[in-house]
Amino acid sequence: ILLAAAYPLARVLAPSYDRENAAKLARYLRIYAPLVVLFAFTAVNQGLLNANKRFVAVEARSIPQSVIMIAVIVLGGSVLGADALVVGFLIYTLVNTVWFRVLAGKYLRTSGTAKKSIGTITGFGDPLVRRLLAMSAPLLVGYSAYYVNQQINKSLASGLGAGSVTELSYGAVLFNLVTAFIASFASIMFSYVTSAIAGGDEGKASGLANRTAALLCAVFLPVSIICFALSPEIADIAFGRGEFTDKNVAGVAAALAGYSFSFLPLVLQEVYGRVQYGYGDTRRPMINSVASIVCNILFSVLLSQRFGIAGITFACSIATLVYGVLNFATSRRHNRALSLRPLAYAAPFMAAGGGACLGVINFVRSAIEGRAAILRFFAAAAGGAAAYALIMLPLAIIALKKIKKEKTSD
Repeated sequence: ILLAAAYPLARVLAPSYDRENAAKLARYLRIYAPLVVLFAFTAVNQGLLNANKRFVAVEARSIPQSVIMIAVIVLGGSVLGADALVVGFLIYTLVNTVWFRVLAGKYLRTSGTAKKSIGTITGFGDPLVRRLLAMSAPLLVGYSAYYVNQQINKSLASGLGAGSVTELSYGAVLFNLVTAFIASFASIMFSYVTSAIAGGDEGKASGLANRTAALLCAVFLPVSIICFALSPEIADIAFGRGEFTDKNVAGVAAALAGYSFSFLPLVLQEVYGRVQYGYGDTRRPMINSVASIVCNILFSVLLSQRFGIAGITFACSIATLVYGVLNFATSRRHNRALSLRPLAYAAPFMAAGGGACLGVINFVRSAIEGRAAILRFFAAAAGGAAAYALIMLPLAIIALKKIKKEKTSD
């Protein structure tokens, strides 16, 4: 279907494109179409790893994607131009397929006893299979809506001028590099929270989720500030070479700056969304996802005309905040002990540390203005992170003492 309907789909995805650019987009769709088969193999292998509690490799899959994409852009961007994104994604898909096949290999070796029992599998008659399918349906709707939203954002970007879609995509590469870490930590938490829920220990489950949310917000606040304040330097270091013009670098920087506001809301979205999955509830997260996507579309349309790419990505941050707040609210239907009290306790320290971090970054960057972008970035980021860590140190000491006391009492 993708191969046959590539051109009509291209016209739908980018209605403002002329015939020549639409034909180029159709060519990319045809290149990507066969990868669906590889995605299916990879999904099976990832499912096997998840079933055997090998969560980290699966949830960290965006990290090698971002690394490979950036490496291909840096090494071949001057020759390939925008096609570097295509080549990078093709390489990543092939590497990803082989990598997960290797990791899941030992779980694919069926024992003699298991082989004999295959004939007794009831398929759709199995209540567990039916429950799995029932849980998967809302997830499918939610993810489908998410990807439709991505395409709408790209359609809006395509109307902002030549190169805007590429700039938005390059900004998303940097954005995904950060969000992969958040998703990975949330997934590690998920395995422990699920075990606590299965054991009937509601207090332990809520405590793990609440502390994880507070910890991740505290850790990623300086990352958010650095990505916002130093977005021009980050974009220049990553992509400022070859045919990538100063305008393109500025576009990527604007995209990253808009995305940077979404890191803390994403923590709430990921942590409390997974808590609901632990209770077998995928319907409410799906409803929350659709609500946030509607919000994203509305704000993207309103803000993109005035603020360009930054408006689109800032709209994404607003939608992520809506999603995170809704996930927290609906998760409390399952466990009333879920709360933001640990985060509220840390908030004054985080506010003071965040202000110091931003102030130091601006001071250092101004002091060495005119130097190489990489020097400005590392000096300002290191100074800002150090100021933040210094202010957060008393809170970290208190938290460690509390954890030590709890372990001693246990």
